[in-house]
Amino acid sequence: MATLELVWDRQHTYTFWSWSTEHVHQTARVVRRLKGHVYAAHIGPRGMEPEQLIALKIARGEELPELEREVEFYDNELRGLQGSVVPRCFGSFKGKVDGIDVACLLMEFCSGPPVRDPHEFKYAPVVLVISFRADRI
Repeated sequence: MATLELVWDRQHTYTFWSWSTEHVHQTARVVRRLKGHVYAAHIGPRGMEPEQLIALKIARGEELPELEREVEFYDNELRGLQGSVVPRCFGSFKGKVDGIDVACLLMEFCSGPPVRDPHEFKYAPVVLVISFRADRI
């Protein structure tokens, strides 16, 4: 079992758990909200100042099954594509906040200049399908 100490702000710190043996005890400090329930955060080993920038997706209550399906999809179908076609998944953690079940998904933070050529969007699904099929062969 691994833990994630989530530092939300100066007054709020929460502890989440993962049953995966791949994870170590970590601390994540929320930096800013990106969109909806997705936040930028710094993460690092417990007891050290978090430095690696990640994307943190939060789900609570009735939103949990959807996040669990996303985690399962990354762990299975997208495993071989992580880091090249899709962002790397660093795992998921669960806990309670004010008595409500909460889960978070830790993802590679991907940013860059906006796509200027709309034709790139046209071919992105084709690249994804080819990569996905190649991974299965």
